[in-house]
Amino acid sequence: MSLDVAVSERPAKSSNPQRIFGARPTELGVSVIVPTRNEAGNIRELLQQLSAALTPGPAAEVVFIDDSTDDTAEVIAAAAGDYPFSVVLVERSRPVGGLGGAVVEGLRMARAPWAVVMDADLQHPPSLVPRLPAVGGSADVDLVVATRYAGGGSRHGLGSAYRRVVSAASTALSIAALGEQAARLSDPMSGFFAVRTAALRLDLARPIGYKVLLELVLRSQLTRIAQVPYTFRTRHAGRSKSTPREGIRFLRHLVALRTARRRAPPPGGAAHGPAARPRRVPLGDGPGRPGSAASGTVRPPGSGRAAAGPEDPGSHQ
Repeated sequence: MSLDVAVSERPAKSSNPQRIFGARPTELGVSVIVPTRNEAGNIRELLQQLSAALTPGPAAEVVFIDDSTDDTAEVIAAAAGDYPFSVVLVERSRPVGGLGGAVVEGLRMARAPWAVVMDADLQHPPSLVPRLPAVGGSADVDLVVATRYAGGGSRHGLGSAYRRVVSAASTALSIAALGEQAARLSDPMSGFFAVRTAALRLDLARPIGYKVLLELVLRSQLTRIAQVPYTFRTRHAGRSKSTPREGIRFLRHLVALRTARRRAPPPGGAAHGPAARPRRVPLGDGPGRPGSAASGTVRPPGSGRAAAGPEDPGSHQ
């Protein structure tokens, strides 16, 4: 089988139409990035649960990057004014890079020091959103990954044995292809994470399809990482976008990342030597708001500093 690695596009600052609902505070605690493709049945419940999780707390914004062919954008626009945070809606004219490209575009627009990336289908619990940047702030890391595979996390929402096998195989493939940079993540396939926006290199990323975490970790050389366990829930409404075709895109993406990894300097620069092994650090408990303490697995300090990939209309999970 031939794995044809496409040359990714690097779009300039977003030229896609955007709509802003509600006042945009000058100071924000968190930007929540939600890529959507045909998720109309999930939007209101997602916003309701985000409202409960983020109120009270530091000011927040929710940024939807929409590639839908249904009425998802209209549902977002109709619901946005009912919640105590600003909502930004970007309707992409071309789904460049699939879900990964949508995430990168959302990260470009994020105005808060921390951005939380999550799916719209409620398999990622909104109640955990404020806790992820809280762990990042208290542990002084650049990336906090919500994990299904460590510390009491669960993949319950994957449902079928087929999806569980695919998830495990994808994780094993990523570790085999990318080595330590993937192996130090207990859940390298996670689509639920918080990242310090100043640590990203959004000019370097070339996402292909729906697995964007490894793209950001490798291209931005993020090494200061914590993880927080969670239970992956069942989808609230709609259908999964995961297909065998997505598996081929994932393999293409791994090939591209492996090639980039070989060409890149080691994390932290040659003067610092190889990245240190992960260490576990207890962080205590906190109320789950940005800036408070929480618990997680912390990766050792290193350097951390992601443009979008090829057009891919089906690559949302």
